[in-house]
Amino acid sequence: MLGYALYNLFTFRNFYYEKDIANSDNDRKRSIQWLVLFHILVIITTVSYVFYIINLFSTGEFFTMANSVLLGIAAFGICLMGLSLMFFPSILYGISKVSYKPIDPDELYTNNPFYDELKNRIDTYFVEKEPFLKKNFSRVDLAKALKVPSHQVTFCFKYIYQSSFPAYKLGYRIDWIKNALKNPEMKNLSIEEIGKKAGFASKSSFFVSFKSQTGMTPSEYRDNNS
Repeated sequence: MLGYALYNLFTFRNFYYEKDIANSDNDRKRSIQWLVLFHILVIITTVSYVFYIINLFSTGEFFTMANSVLLGIAAFGICLMGLSLMFFPSILYGISKVSYKPIDPDELYTNNPFYDELKNRIDTYFVEKEPFLKKNFSRVDLAKALKVPSHQVTFCFKYIYQSSFPAYKLGYRIDWIKNALKNPEMKNLSIEEIGKKAGFASKSSFFVSFKSQTGMTPSEYRDNNS
C-alpha cells in the first residue's frame, strides 16, 4: 500500500507539472492537488501504523509514549483525509467557480441573420403595402401580416432599428404626406384630408407631428413646394 501510494504521488506530481496541465483549467489542477494531498496523508498514516506495529511487537506494550504519538499521527492523518474535502468541495460535489458574463442584448440580436431578414421584410412591407395609412395599424397587426410572433417584431425595432414602432410608422406617414403635399394630383385636397388619408386620427396630432419632423406646418411645406 505504501509503495502504491508513493508511486501514485510521483505520478501525480509529474502529471501536474506537465506543460498542458499547467495551462489547463483550474478544476483539473485542484483535482490533482487533492489527489496529491490525499496520498501524502495515506503515506503518513500508513508509516505511523507500521512503526506502531513494529514498536508494539518489539516492546510488547500497548500504552507507551511512542505508541501514543504514532497512533495520534495516524488518527490525525485519517481526520485530515475527510477534512481535505472541505478545502476541495469540487471533488465531492462538483462545485466550481464559474464566471458568468452578462448577455448583451445588442450582441445577441445585432448581426443576427433572422432579424436582419425580418428588418428587410418590414421595410418591404411598409413600402409596398403602405400599412401606415391605416389609422389604427399596430405592431401586433404588423406581426400578423408577416406571420411572426409579436415579440420578435418588438425585439427587431428595439435592437435592430433601435427605435420604436410608433416612431418608425410616423416617419413613413410624414414622408407620404410630404409627397402628397407636392403632388399636383392632390392639390385639390385640403391639408386636413391629406392628414386623414395618412392615418392621423386628429388634425392637432397631424400638425404637431408634422412640424416636429419638418420644422414647418403642413401649409408652409405645401407653399414652399408648390
